[in-house]
Amino acid sequence: MRFIFFITLLAIVFPCQAQIKEFAHLYDIDLAETIPDTVQLEKEYRKESSNYDWRYNYSWNMPSVFDTEFSRNIKRFGAIEKRIDSEKEDALLRSIKRLPPAYYPYIGPVLHTVPGLSGKILDLPGIKETKNKFPEHVASPLAGIPNLEFVSPELYIFLMPQIWGEGLNTLEFPEIKQKSVNHPPVRIKKEFINTLLERTPSSDFAINKEKKEKSKGMRHYNATKETPLSEADVTAFIQTLPALRKFQDGRENGISFIGMGVLQNYWDQKNGIDKNVSFLKGVVNPCQNIVRKAQWLGRRYDLQQIVGTQAFGLEDWAYTCDKTIKAFRAASQNNAYTSSFNLLRKGYFYQMINQAGYYTPEERMTHKYFMEAVLQAFSSNQNDIDAVRPHLKQLRKELEAFDLNMLGSPLILP
Repeated sequence: MRFIFFITLLAIVFPCQAQIKEFAHLYDIDLAETIPDTVQLEKEYRKESSNYDWRYNYSWNMPSVFDTEFSRNIKRFGAIEKRIDSEKEDALLRSIKRLPPAYYPYIGPVLHTVPGLSGKILDLPGIKETKNKFPEHVASPLAGIPNLEFVSPELYIFLMPQIWGEGLNTLEFPEIKQKSVNHPPVRIKKEFINTLLERTPSSDFAINKEKKEKSKGMRHYNATKETPLSEADVTAFIQTLPALRKFQDGRENGISFIGMGVLQNYWDQKNGIDKNVSFLKGVVNPCQNIVRKAQWLGRRYDLQQIVGTQAFGLEDWAYTCDKTIKAFRAASQNNAYTSSFNLLRKGYFYQMINQAGYYTPEERMTHKYFMEAVLQAFSSNQNDIDAVRPHLKQLRKELEAFDLNMLGSPLILP
């Protein structure tokens, strides 16, 4: 059930206008924070990570008493060894049958590793044949990775070409039959047509009519988190991306920003922030996360040189960038995905998690953190979406050139 829920969650990561108040500021990034001594912090982190206790790798290191975390994991594993009861089993079976058969090679192998799963599921046509079998078709960006066949079956779903936007037309969903309805003929009054022609002369729609250049709106030079986007803002932001990509590829800048992200996550956890929240901040607000790393690395000047060519300051560039990316995600979805995403917004998956007895309180909270991050990462408003919509094609081209990672911040693109 947990795996199928994860697959379902992947399929519904799409735009949403509402956010739950409880998590409204959970993923905010404070760009005015006091920066710690990063040299000392790195020494502390290295010492702590190098002294990590791997516990029970060897029998001669086995202590007489389990620690709390290991004990909890062992008990949980023992609890799921029993057979799944019929109600949950049937629900799982229905969920699998709702998926297109194209999913089976990517979810079937891991289902065969789940303890206690019955033949009702494992012998399902299409699932049965996938036992211990590596998928035949792998997404093009991953196909050349050496020894890819040794990856865990839990990651097979990420190898699916359709997840990367390839071969979407091969997914066959169950056909929805609709009853035909005989609509009465629509009669339009002649007076209405005459009034319409008076107010909208046909000359306005002539093929050779001279086009008036549409205004791109006001350029906001000191943007905040609340400042609405204009097309002028979006255009200026796009023009900073080629130089930013060149900066990322030079002098191992990308590696240093990724490394600083690890150190910041460690610092956040030391200060009471959940490890999942610390990571997800960069998913929800990737560009504010970049500026935060630049400040910690002492690279503000280098980044300012790039964004300053379009009259941005670092902070207003970060806010403009994050709003543009969120609006891009929202504007790139279709109605089917929007409807699916609304199920997440309305809390149906919260109810599923809370009713599932095999989740620990920590696991329930982790799922909620991820779902709330999805809500915020794909939330926008109509003004920002309208500003971004004319530039969708160019935005996709520029953002995809970063290979889903912009200076250590993951780019979640639809």
